[in-house]
Amino acid sequence: MDKQNARQCPVSAEESGQKLFAYLKRRLGREFPGSGLMRMIRTGQVRVNSRRKKPYDRIFAGDIIRIPPHFPEIPDDPARAGDLDIFYEHRDFLVLKKPAGVPVHSGTSARRDNMVLRLRKHFAGAEFSPTLVHRLDKETSGLLLVARNYAWLKNMHQSWIKGSVEKTYLAWVTGRWPGGWSRLEHRLARRQEKMTSSPEGRYALSWVRPVLENRDRTLLLVRIATGRTHQIRAQLALSGTPVLGDGKYGGGRVAGQGMLLHAYRLVWTGYDFRLRPEWTGEFSPPADIVSRVLTPESDT
Repeated sequence: MDKQNARQCPVSAEESGQKLFAYLKRRLGREFPGSGLMRMIRTGQVRVNSRRKKPYDRIFAGDIIRIPPHFPEIPDDPARAGDLDIFYEHRDFLVLKKPAGVPVHSGTSARRDNMVLRLRKHFAGAEFSPTLVHRLDKETSGLLLVARNYAWLKNMHQSWIKGSVEKTYLAWVTGRWPGGWSRLEHRLARRQEKMTSSPEGRYALSWVRPVLENRDRTLLLVRIATGRTHQIRAQLALSGTPVLGDGKYGGGRVAGQGMLLHAYRLVWTGYDFRLRPEWTGEFSPPADIVSRVLTPESDT
């Protein structure tokens, strides 16, 4: 090993408490293969305070991480990514405005622009690489939450698991929907590129309420209690009312619009963020509708 050119990286307070493997993934990017990273740790090429460690050992502020010199360059270049649109900035977290059409992570078709690259571009050199707390589908717009230190990320993940974070979406769907709140329960499993109903699938729960009807279309509030892949899109399609503009699940195309699904509201103790979608024409929600959001518990 080339000890002379190895990187010696001190762990900051913002990074403290992470597992070694997770720390290196954030430092080096998701695109570096996990199997290769595991091999580097297990063969002792990565050291913590000059000692060998296991991939899931935790590291703390002041530790010195030796990263070997022969990691390949990450192919994604943040300089090519678009600009970050910050809705709210806090010392512990960010709330971003995610545009439709931009994926959150890189993939075979998203190496030039995605939300992770935009974060890396905007916060180049940060002690802790800002990390997404959750995901949104590529064509879904709206509020996206990002952690700025590991301690806050860990706490928010626990809140997410306990259901302490309220997540509400707006969606235009085909057809009509009965008044009041409806409970959608499915078990969803992936079949090729889609999520479908299956007894072996993972439990998914959403609450749905119509707020506006426009001919044969309905604007819905959707509050999700679980966070399965394509949950809203799949559940609405299974209910016979796919999201407009969602070709994968039967919503077809809408001229001049993308997929009409928007992450409208995020709420947890002490914070309540709402972002009106930028839909135009007949799909633009009236302000008096989106300013008053009821929940299944309060709508009596």
